[in-house]
Amino acid sequence: MVAKSISLLFVLLLFSRCATLGEEDVIDTKTLTQINNETFIYKVYKIDYDAFVIKFKVVADNDTSDIFEIYIADGVYSENSFHLRISNDTIIISDPRQSRTFYYRTKKGTTIKHTKT
Repeated sequence: MVAKSISLLFVLLLFSRCATLGEEDVIDTKTLTQINNETFIYKVYKIDYDAFVIKFKVVADNDTSDIFEIYIADGVYSENSFHLRISNDTIIISDPRQSRTFYYRTKKGTTIKHTKT
């Protein structure tokens, strides 16, 4: 009887752990700006003890699309992890961890430039 109880408890604990795998804790959500009826946001997720991911997204016509992600593995996240600037219809996101410049274009034509600080 005790062995059955212990094995049942083990199975329940295993399933509860499996249910939380892949879940990320959202620790911050901010709206960056709105251009051409598109709202640009980012969400910060804690993915490990000292690791974070910042996901940049665009919301247009009740549809949310991912733009790009920044991974922070050193355990330090703050709102100053990147800098935002807007020039005409271009959003410029400067990131000290970025090694190259990437360009992204939304469905409505807004350009996002992700570059090194």
